[in-house]
Amino acid sequence: MDDGRVKAFRMLKPSCVELSQVALRYKVNKTTAKDLLKPLENLTDVLQTVHRSLDAKLADYVFFPLSQLLGESKKLPPRVLERSLICLSFLILHGWRNSISSEVGKQLLILLAFLAGGSSTDPKPEQVDEDVALNAFDCTTALFKSSITSLLGSHGTVNPENIPLLGHAVTVIIGGIANASPTRVRLAASRTLNALVDNLDDEDALENFFPGIVSTLTKVLSA
Repeated sequence: MDDGRVKAFRMLKPSCVELSQVALRYKVNKTTAKDLLKPLENLTDVLQTVHRSLDAKLADYVFFPLSQLLGESKKLPPRVLERSLICLSFLILHGWRNSISSEVGKQLLILLAFLAGGSSTDPKPEQVDEDVALNAFDCTTALFKSSITSLLGSHGTVNPENIPLLGHAVTVIIGGIANASPTRVRLAASRTLNALVDNLDDEDALENFFPGIVSTLTKVLSA
């Protein structure tokens, strides 16, 4: 383990332990969502400092307490979700990069699509927080750039069983562009769509989504 990684681990450990403890207390209703903000802010500050020394193993280490929190995403307030997604973006961009596991990648794609626009059974929730949606799209962009094809398939093709998952993500993305969202959210969704098209090697899979994409963009540009 090189000196930079050792230093990064030593700096990350207290924040991760604190977040894990508070997240567990929150899960059993022994603390409030407000108490989650401080450890998340501490973790964000450390990640900003050590991000150049992150690798996949350190990302896995940090993701453990973060995943405990994200597992409660349906009842977390927007500020906590926003800060959690900022931490997650550091892990995707600087930790896992292109080595994120398929299983974790798929779970993240489901979560991010939900936070950006709703579940597959409720794709149009009444309200999506602007900052949460923005950070969810930014995380999805990073996830796509980290090699979307390897997350959803192998040998350059998307497994048929993962087409519905990808299809829902595309629905949320083009919804973020087409709906009456704030401009910065629409721009973030546009960057996510660009990352999808640029990084998905499976042209047959892309063909499934092009009609909807083209139709939506045409409506937006002609509005």
